[in-house]
Amino acid sequence: MGNVFDYIKNEGRRSLRELEFGPVDALILSQLTYLNFDYVFSDYAYTMADKEPRPLPLTVITPFARSRLLFKNIRAEQDCERLYRLFARSKRFRDACLSGFVNEIDLVEEKQFSAVIFKLPDETDFVAYRGTDMTVIGWKEDFNLTYKNPIPAQAAGAEY
Repeated sequence: MGNVFDYIKNEGRRSLRELEFGPVDALILSQLTYLNFDYVFSDYAYTMADKEPRPLPLTVITPFARSRLLFKNIRAEQDCERLYRLFARSKRFRDACLSGFVNEIDLVEEKQFSAVIFKLPDETDFVAYRGTDMTVIGWKEDFNLTYKNPIPAQAAGAEY
């Protein structure tokens, strides 16, 4: 049985018009939310009040991948780097843009919220949310999920 790398190598040769968007495509985009887009979007600040965030093509993002800043201090760093490189080279996604990146960490509210919009070549917008991570605030948020509804990150996600 193949894995996500096999999928993007094989199906990445086909456009979204040739093969419609599916669950593995959603998995790929969701995994990419864990990359350090903070470095990329620091010059392109976005707040939740912005109505039309400016989309960034992969040509703007890829130099950050070359410098390895996108992958700094993340889990499975090498796998994430490999996935991004396959994603950026694929016929399926190479013309995608990213916009609306938000990364909010609030220690008082015990909230971590991160999301980005992938503007796909077929004109589809895919909103991808990052889950909790292995930080202390991530663990606190996981515990809060057991008794609190909604947690602050869920409210932020609904607003986003």
